[in-house]
Parts: sequence; C-alpha cells; structure tokens
Amino acid sequence: MLSSKNKIEIGISKRKGIVMTIVAAIIFLIGIWALIEIKSMDSELDRIFLMVLLTLIVLSFGFFGFLGIYRIIKNEEGLFINDIGIKINVGPNKGHFVNWNEITELKIHNQLQGPVFLLIFVKKPQKFIQNSTGIKRLQLKMNNKSHKTPLSIATDWLECSFEDLLEIMEGKIMKNGAQQKT
Repeated sequence: MLSSKNKIEIGISKRKGIVMTIVAAIIFLIGIWALIEIKSMDSELDRIFLMVLLTLIVLSFGFFGFLGIYRIIKNEEGLFINDIGIKINVGPNKGHFVNWNEITELKIHNQLQGPVFLLIFVKKPQKFIQNSTGIKRLQLKMNNKSHKTPLSIATDWLECSFEDLLEIMEGKIMKNGAQQKT
C-alpha cells in the first residue's frame, strides 16, 4: 500500500495470483492425464462425453492459469483513493470511479465462510450499471438486486486488510463529504 499526503494506492496481492496459478496448473495437468487415460475405455458414448467434459475443464483451467500468471507479472493497483473519490480496479466494479459525495452509506456484508465485502451505497446506482457492458453489467445488476447497491469491494485480492480499508474509507468519507456511514 503506497500512501502520500492525499493519495493512497492499494495493490493487488501477488500471493493470490500464485495460489490461483498453482491450483489451475494442478487441475489442468490432472485433466490432461485423464484425457490420455480415456483411450482405454470400452464404451464409446462414455468416452466422448468424458472427452468433451475434460476438454472444457482443460481449456478453462488453462485460461485461469494464464490469467494467474498475467496477474503475477502485471504490477497493477487495485484501488486508488484520494480526496475526490475512489477508483476501483478489482472485481466486477473495475474501472469505476466513485466521488465521495456520491456515497450515502458503507455496510459490511459477511458471507458464511466466504469473503467479507464492503458494500458502497450511492445516490444513483443505475448510473454505474448503465456505464457497464456485457457480463460486468449483469454482475452489477445482480449485486444491485441482492444487496441494493451495484458497488462492493472484497479485500481478497488486495494487499490490504479489510479493517484497514474500512478505516481509510470512513476517514475519507468523513473528511470529503458523504452523508452517513455504517
């Protein structure tokens, strides 16, 4: 986490990328091994079904492996926080800039045995949904429907603890103009 007087940059964790890459590589190699072993099966129908399924698994986890390597190599910041607002560069909210005066409330959402999310409630949630396209837009719509806000931040991929992020966000909100916090 880099910090100057008015600007804070929180990077993306390389450790998560390494773990993701190792898991993807293991599943990829198991899939390749299983594809080779399928040749000895008797039933043609079962063999074709398994070859299609395993091919999809190999392609998917091969892609996830390359994505993990990309995240390890690329030195990218996950969040930029300054006196104007916060730019989110991680998750489905990637690319969104939220002004502090647009934020109405912060809430903590804790999933059972899952990551903790910081939900960011804004005055005009539809603005963020309309500025997105494709799968990203669908994710924001689903988030808006389930949590009543399209914007959320999980610290799983950030080089920052959830408590530190919450403290930074609340301090900036109090200083720079949001209406309330929770």
